Amino acid sequence: MVIGLMTDSEGYPVSVEVFCGNTGDTATVSNQLKKLKNDFGIEGVIFVGDKGWIKIHI
Repeated sequence: MVIGLMTDSEGYPVSVEVFCGNTGDTATVSNQLKKLKNDFGIEGVIFVGDKGWIKIHI
């Protein structure tokens, strides 16, 4: 099980999504970033990740 958790600037959860355990970062992170844009209307984010996430295209 992989959990996609997004928080506000104070650390309070604003969205949680559960993915199958074999779902890779490129699918989970890009899905969460799309959710920020589509569901919350956010156009810009600060994203911190390791170099394995560089493959993500939105």
